[in-house]
Amino acid sequence: MVMSLVVIAVCAVVEGISLAATGIALWRLSRRVHAMRAASRLDPLTKILGRDGLLDRIADLNAAGQAPGVLLLDLGRFKSVNDAWGHDAGDDLLIAVAHRLNAVAARLGGHAGRLGGDEYIVLLPGEPSDATLAEACEQIQQALARPFRLESVAVAVRVSVTVGAAAAQAKPLPGKPFRAADIALYHARHHRQPVAIYQPGMVHPNAQQRHGERLRDLRQAPPVAVFDSSLFTRVAASEVSSDTAHPDDSAELAELIDLIDPRGRKFGTDIQDLARRCVDHGILQLADAIKDIHVEPTVLGDTRDGGFRVLTVLAAGPVLASPQIQPRPFTDFAEPADVAIAVMTAIADTITSCWDLYRAAMTGAVR
Repeated sequence: MVMSLVVIAVCAVVEGISLAATGIALWRLSRRVHAMRAASRLDPLTKILGRDGLLDRIADLNAAGQAPGVLLLDLGRFKSVNDAWGHDAGDDLLIAVAHRLNAVAARLGGHAGRLGGDEYIVLLPGEPSDATLAEACEQIQQALARPFRLESVAVAVRVSVTVGAAAAQAKPLPGKPFRAADIALYHARHHRQPVAIYQPGMVHPNAQQRHGERLRDLRQAPPVAVFDSSLFTRVAASEVSSDTAHPDDSAELAELIDLIDPRGRKFGTDIQDLARRCVDHGILQLADAIKDIHVEPTVLGDTRDGGFRVLTVLAAGPVLASPQIQPRPFTDFAEPADVAIAVMTAIADTITSCWDLYRAAMTGAVR
């Protein structure tokens, strides 16, 4: 009798242990599934919300009566970073942008995510007004205007950003929560404005209604001007053959770089000389559509350098004049070589932007 009771007790203990082990295994499995589901909602590169995570967050906010406003961001100059320094640099830039954007969204009580490529989303809960959206857009513009210092790039990198914003829609299109913000983004691009806020009556033209390509489509074309920073550094250090640059040319380039000062009186004139040397030595490479470029210094008064403009001479004949490029953005760089590289990168971006606008105008994208 006693033996039977012992056997029953042992069996009960074994069964209890087995059940406990099963429970622990199920708990661990549940945690892994939850972690995997959470990870699947994040953008794998930047670790902020991805498209699925954004959709889940919108559904949660709507269910809680906190319908969000949507800000859709599109980076400018991102492609030029990829072309100049490679895709690793491009990835580093996307991650750095995500970190800044996430910080701004947190301060605003919102959520940041990445749709893909160079497009990001910020959600602002609580049915924000147009004034609140405009303030959020300004904070985002300010945060992303500061130079980015990336481990994979020797100089600081700047980007521009265009924002389309939309308040919570009373009747959003099913499955298209970003549609209104995308329409606003199109209008910002179309009118060359940094920000546009969706208003009733705004539409996103279809292919038949759009006369020509959109600017955001034109940006996918290869740049017509590329600055080779690696070749620039090698020429200045006289680490190239005489076929590329004579040693005297290298010495003169190195001397010119040392003289460049954004706070100096001759900044625009020195950049004029620098750009000419970069073109002559193939450091600034121009596509066939571009015949030549000239830098025109702009002087303001007797004591202040106004910077410069870039004149792009097209093979077809027209000359495109850029807006004035001010010295101030280049005062953040400590070393003259960094200033020179940043300026020449900006010149290459400016040439491509002028060409894109010209081509858009010729095809009817800008009216």
